Amino acid sequence: MMEKSIEKLMDEIMTNPGVNGVVCTDAQGLVVAAQGVGRKSTGGQMTGVLDLARDLHPDVKDEPIVCIESDAGSLLLKSCDGITIGIHKTNS
Repeated sequence: MMEKSIEKLMDEIMTNPGVNGVVCTDAQGLVVAAQGVGRKSTGGQMTGVLDLARDLHPDVKDEPIVCIESDAGSLLLKSCDGITIGIHKTNS
């Protein structure tokens, strides 16, 4: 059941302008789904980056949103309900 909702969410995210990949991981960094250019091998690193962001602001109750930018595009990271979502976007 959860897999279908993740797939539906990924399909919806992929329709946004500039999005060319989505990776979803569980709390341990294991990839549960991926579409587009998102590399399955980066699941652990995505989860680790969000863990570090939480450590930087331990008193904040909201989940952090991390954006990693380069000349080629950006990677947005957010965790929700134990699932980390990485959204790859190209620069317009």
